[in-house]
Amino acid sequence: MALGLGAYTPVVGRPSGTVTFLFTDVEGSTRLWAADSSAMSASLRAHDEILREAIESAGGYVFSTAGDSFAAAFDRVSAAVKAALDAQERLAAAAWAGPVLRVRIGLHLGEAEERGGDYFGPTVNTGARVQAAGDGGQTLVTEAARIAGRIAGVLNLACIGSGMSTSRCSCGSSAMATFPVYGSSTLRRRICRLRLVA
Repeated sequence: MALGLGAYTPVVGRPSGTVTFLFTDVEGSTRLWAADSSAMSASLRAHDEILREAIESAGGYVFSTAGDSFAAAFDRVSAAVKAALDAQERLAAAAWAGPVLRVRIGLHLGEAEERGGDYFGPTVNTGARVQAAGDGGQTLVTEAARIAGRIAGVLNLACIGSGMSTSRCSCGSSAMATFPVYGSSTLRRRICRLRLVA
């Protein structure tokens, strides 16, 4: 894997303090379930395996799953970035038994209250909303995660210049800017874009 992400040691226990959250959701899943529930079930089994392996191999802690969504916590932003990139790459290359699933991923970093194996607070809410602002195949990162990733040397995002597209984030009035993924050309093709949510 490019980006200098290196090997990871699994998290012992649950991350606490400043945590990087990763949220996922399958784009158009309600429509896919209605079209063919047996085929969707087959695809979702592969999706679940890919996401769980990407998260856990990067040292993440899955604290919630619901339907076709995952919520995970990481003690380092670099680990969450590795999990997101691995997941998107593997999802893009998957041989689906049913419909092709496109997954949006959101990353956010901050402090949250951990209780009974779950996390609570505004940081968690923001992470979930960031994911919801994306399209299938995209990974969105907040400014907090981008800065922490840049400091850690795993996110080197630069504006794409005059072709930059902007839109509004559904979680508030923050502007959203599009950034290219820096790394291997394979990652640029497979991940498409990381979008910074200001």
